[in-house]
Amino acid sequence: MFPTRDVMDAATTFYDLEHIRGWILDEIPALEGRLHHGDTDPYLTLDLAQGGRIVIGKMTTGMLTRWVVVTPGHPDPVVHEIESKEDYARIIRAAIDDVEAGAAAAE
Repeated sequence: MFPTRDVMDAATTFYDLEHIRGWILDEIPALEGRLHHGDTDPYLTLDLAQGGRIVIGKMTTGMLTRWVVVTPGHPDPVVHEIESKEDYARIIRAAIDDVEAGAAAAE
C-alpha cells in the first residue's frame, strides 16, 4: 500500500519545518528549547517572554503558496514573506528586539 497524497504532503511539510528550524538554530542557538512544533501542527512557534508568539508556516493566496513568518504587531500581526533561508533568523531577531524594546518602553 502506498501513502496517500495527504500523508506525503504532511511528511514533506514536517521535513521542511525541521530544515527551517535547523537554519534558525544555526543562527540563534539560544532558541533551542523555545522553537518547536507539535506532532500534528503544520507550523513552528516561538513563544515570546513578554507575551505574543512568532509563527512560521505556509500561506496560500490564490494559486501561490509561500513560507511566511508572522510576528506580533500593533494593531495586527505582521506577515513577512521569505525570500532566502537567512530571512528566518533576521526576522525573528528583529521581532524579538521589537517586543523587548516595547516592553522596556512600557516600564
